[in-house]
Amino acid sequence: MGGAGSPAGSKGMPVICITRLNGSQVYVNAEHIQALEAMPDTHIQLTNGQSYIAREPVPELVERIIAYQRRVRGSDRQLVPVPTDYGDEQTRPTPLLGHG
Repeated sequence: MGGAGSPAGSKGMPVICITRLNGSQVYVNAEHIQALEAMPDTHIQLTNGQSYIAREPVPELVERIIAYQRRVRGSDRQLVPVPTDYGDEQTRPTPLLGHG
């Protein structure tokens, strides 16, 4: 995977890199992401109530979160987005759940 989402996370830190709308980058603790929502900008809500708006689309951030989880938990564990009954996936939160 590599790229902007992995430099700090590859060093064992529980973070992924996101790009804010103004172009600045911030590292967010992947363990504390509660929800991702496309509105059309990507809104990231953390478990502590803090939120960010990112340039990256939801599917890209989901891939970064899954890549982080595989690095720390092992690649043999399958991690998939939880199916929802929301209908329009572009406007609903994307929770993650580990299986395996």
